[in-house]
Amino acid sequence: RCGVLQSRRAASGDRTAKSSLRSRVAEAETGVATNEKMKVLLRNVETTHERVNLYLVVGNSLRQLKQPLALNRIEVERQGPQRGCSVQGDAVQLQLAAMNLLRNAIEAIAEGPSRSRKISIELRKCPDSVTLAIGDSGPGWPGGTIEEALLKTSKSSGSGLGLYIVHTTMENHGGQIEVGQSPLGGAEFRLKFPRG
Repeated sequence: RCGVLQSRRAASGDRTAKSSLRSRVAEAETGVATNEKMKVLLRNVETTHERVNLYLVVGNSLRQLKQPLALNRIEVERQGPQRGCSVQGDAVQLQLAAMNLLRNAIEAIAEGPSRSRKISIELRKCPDSVTLAIGDSGPGWPGGTIEEALLKTSKSSGSGLGLYIVHTTMENHGGQIEVGQSPLGGAEFRLKFPRG
């Protein structure tokens, strides 16, 4: 509604509205340019392939996010084996992907009503794959495919790059990403990797 009013003022020659509109256009163009550069960088990033234990990746990610987890009083439940969950891949990219999903879960819980405040992390082993599932007690997935959600954000201060980083990491590792409902009531992202 505010945008419509500003557009009408700009169309009628209001200087303040024109200045505000120009500022918004410049911000949008900068955001698009940044996203495009990030897309190119992420597509062309070199992926090293070494044996990486996903249990350790998750542990490192949780240590990095200790403060926002504590500030939002979020309880983390971890399930699954500590060993035998290794994949061939790039430890830095894998940690970035895990941290982005965990950060999204923290923000989803923080923005919702203060009922259950939980994140579940589960590692599942199969003969030919390892799955990392991260679920939360937030409002849940709004619907649609992962591809439709790339580079979009529902947050006022978000860039929409988090899910794109996760998606690109999975492509770089020959894996798959799925989204569904978590047993905690919110969204659950499942990263499925070939066994390393």
